Amino acid sequence: MNIISKIETSLIDNTFYYNLISYFKHYNDPKNQYVELDNLFQFQSPLPYPDFNAILSQIQIVDEEVHLNNPTQLFNDLSLPYYWWVFKDLNSNELVNKIKEKKLRNTGDIIVLGAEIAKLVEIFSTPNSLFVEPVNNADKMKKWAEITSYRYNIKGTFVDTFLDNFKDVRFTEDTYWSKYIGWLNGEPVASSTLIKSQGIAAVYDVSIIPRYRNWGIENSMIMIPLRQAKRDGYHVGVTIATIGEVNRIKPLNFVELFKIQRYLGVPPRAKK
Repeated sequence: MNIISKIETSLIDNTFYYNLISYFKHYNDPKNQYVELDNLFQFQSPLPYPDFNAILSQIQIVDEEVHLNNPTQLFNDLSLPYYWWVFKDLNSNELVNKIKEKKLRNTGDIIVLGAEIAKLVEIFSTPNSLFVEPVNNADKMKKWAEITSYRYNIKGTFVDTFLDNFKDVRFTEDTYWSKYIGWLNGEPVASSTLIKSQGIAAVYDVSIIPRYRNWGIENSMIMIPLRQAKRDGYHVGVTIATIGEVNRIKPLNFVELFKIQRYLGVPPRAKK
């Protein structure tokens, strides 16, 4: 694997696409193999939440049955809501027009931000008593799942289903993903996920217990995993944000690289 040393949007675009694929792979239902067709990937989690069920594509439609009907029909048959992530500014092409014909709803931009980790700011506002560490045992993983559930509004028994994806993890083994948990005065209050793949380090799942939002904790859950990635030899760090989160992250010396369009599909039986 080639470690990328500098921020170059044209290079990061394709690299991040495959890093995001690695992210979805680690949530994919272990009982169901993910689908790969040309440059289209489909992931099915055991959760009825669109954030974990995804179609990722960088292509124009080659075969409508294969690249459009089959992927959407799978989620419809399973009654699973999902997001279709569209890369490479394909908003005016045939793929997006066909997605819209399927009644998928555009939910706005996901913004990809990147930085050379060595150039990120050293000092930023965060509580002095905050302690962030990698998850290294089952008890901490359970707390990580409970905190992350707040971001995605996962409730009830689905929190246990979420945790089941990681029940067989051996924490002494090195993996391409790491979970981080933040403690404030001994209370678990924040979580995030680091994916080291395709030569870059990307942070996802930044989650905060609601009453501690806007304390500066969110930025620590990005920065501390990336500092660890730097120690592991990675030079470029990436994270994703909604439009409302960008202004909080940019002062850390991140720059906006590109945007991804997401389209929400909700099968009739999945609607509440």
